[in-house]
Amino acid sequence: MDTAAAVLHHPLACAGGGVYTKSIRNQTSVYITELIKALRGAGLSQVIARGGSDIAVQPAEISCDVYGSLRGDLHALNQYYGEYMAQYSWAEGFENLLTEKTAK
Repeated sequence: MDTAAAVLHHPLACAGGGVYTKSIRNQTSVYITELIKALRGAGLSQVIARGGSDIAVQPAEISCDVYGSLRGDLHALNQYYGEYMAQYSWAEGFENLLTEKTAK
């Protein structure tokens, strides 16, 4: 859940040393609960996997240009123009990987 908190609230979520406050954790939990409820309502509950406090996207259940690019799908790779979520520092690894894959 800390990863979700970091993505949703960074840099405000850090309360010294990367510790997330109880309020931020609770707010993140509410967001996740609402997301799952919305997906269920849309008949898409299979898109998310949960285990304890862990939550993950099931890549095989969605159509996504990033996942397609990572699989080497040429159509998806051709949709990448050198920028991927540049406003998020956590996305740099994906951006580097996508740039590397499109260069091949």
